Amino acid sequence: MASPAEIWRSRHQRYRLIGEVCEGCGAKIFPPRDVCPSCGSTKTGYEIIRRKIDVKIDRKN
Repeated sequence: MASPAEIWRSRHQRYRLIGEVCEGCGAKIFPPRDVCPSCGSTKTGYEIIRRKIDVKIDRKN
């Protein structure tokens, strides 16, 4: 169970759909990660994701 402090810190990401954009390859990343899954770059910037988006699901089960 998440503590109140953890919920408070993640509220923008949780309720505003804040993701990242890789500065190396331009890939959009959600949820935010330390490393771009497409190119391996660590240079990313935050971006508010618009309400209507195309979602790509990667099923590796």
